[in-house]
Amino acid sequence: MKYYDYNFELGDKLKELRTRSGKTIEQISELVFCDPRTISNYERGMMPRVSIYHRYLDALGVSDSERIDLVQLAYGKR
Repeated sequence: MKYYDYNFELGDKLKELRTRSGKTIEQISELVFCDPRTISNYERGMMPRVSIYHRYLDALGVSDSERIDLVQLAYGKR
């Protein structure tokens, strides 16, 4: 799967996690070192680049088990 493919289930999950964390798109983008539009695109289902995706999950503070599920959701469906 290329990073510009769409996975709407993943986008919904990322938005849910960010909302649950209480952080804004702008706050996450600062922690991840990317443009806020990039975070917005990911939350709309655009497939994230691996390096940004892992920083994004770090910024959200996801647990190890959640991380495994999210990585599988993002990259396991080929």
